Amino acid sequence: MEAEKPVVMIVDDSEIEAEALGAILAPDYHLALAYSVREALELLDSANPDIVLLDIVMADVDGYGFAETLKKMERYRDTPIIFITALKTGEEDEIRGLALGAVDFIGKPYSPAIVRLRVRNQIQLKLARDQLANQQGELKAHNGELENSVAKAVAELAATTEGLRVSLHEREALLRELHHRTKNNMQLISALLESVSEESQDEAVRRSFDEMAERIFSMSLVHEQLYNSESLSDIEISSYVRDIADHLSGCHNEGASIQFDLEELVVPIDTAIPFGIIINELISNVFAHAFPPGSCGTLQIKLHRFGNDAIEIIVADDGVGLPQGFDVSKDGSLGFALVRELARQLNGSLTFESKEGLHCDLKFPRTDGRIRRI
Repeated sequence: MEAEKPVVMIVDDSEIEAEALGAILAPDYHLALAYSVREALELLDSANPDIVLLDIVMADVDGYGFAETLKKMERYRDTPIIFITALKTGEEDEIRGLALGAVDFIGKPYSPAIVRLRVRNQIQLKLARDQLANQQGELKAHNGELENSVAKAVAELAATTEGLRVSLHEREALLRELHHRTKNNMQLISALLESVSEESQDEAVRRSFDEMAERIFSMSLVHEQLYNSESLSDIEISSYVRDIADHLSGCHNEGASIQFDLEELVVPIDTAIPFGIIINELISNVFAHAFPPGSCGTLQIKLHRFGNDAIEIIVADDGVGLPQGFDVSKDGSLGFALVRELARQLNGSLTFESKEGLHCDLKFPRTDGRIRRI
């Protein structure tokens, strides 16, 4: 499709001069001829010129006056004006014309080739400016659409984030309530076992029920810690060890003092539960066998990081130690069997040394990256 020709408005009160100038430009442009400023003003909106060729001296209003009027109109503020005059223009005339928005002066008589070139150059500049203005307008519109899209996306993201935050808060509340109820139920079971134990006349039965009650209670402490913790999956085990020891001491200790050397370390719940049962068994064994009735001694519990990738806990006493010839690795009692099996589940190493009491040393590796110092 052929591009529409640019429009050239020629304003000259001499019809001959106007038509002669038009004849030079006619092949390449649409022409709008006006023979007075009044006629030019009436033609403006219908012609919508891309450039105005304007005589300076005219009968009604001179070219300067028309140029000033034209540049006050928003629609034609950027339309180029070329003054065509037979007057000998001086510097002041050109300054006045340029100040009113003119882009060039062409004196009469003129060269048709020069007129065509100057008109072409100014129209090309004007069309380029118009194209740039259109592109800027489109870019501004696209930017507005983009800003609206971004604002909408941000609002949707904020709403989604808030929904997730509320959902996460509700999930955490439910998990805390679950841990709280689990702790309560386990401690209730522990208390029921203790009640059954008190009613039994068989010492072996009573001891078995008491041991089960203590194991269940030690596991319930994990859920109590999770309920009171900021994390719902990690346990700080130094306080966990201390809680188990204090509970067992309150139930069984008749004279031993407890010395703690505990580093604050965090492990996941899957590690904390078997770890807690092991500690429960080792401390229970001390209170049950290390110190004969009427004697006293010291129980030491140490918890530290071992190397870069493991944790070590030591439970040691200065009591009577193991009986002569007693082999812990072969003992078939439930307590030591549990300790050995749970140490194996932790991929840990468990050693016992009976010398001036019993020294138990458990080392287990970091099975994931979640064991850490506080």
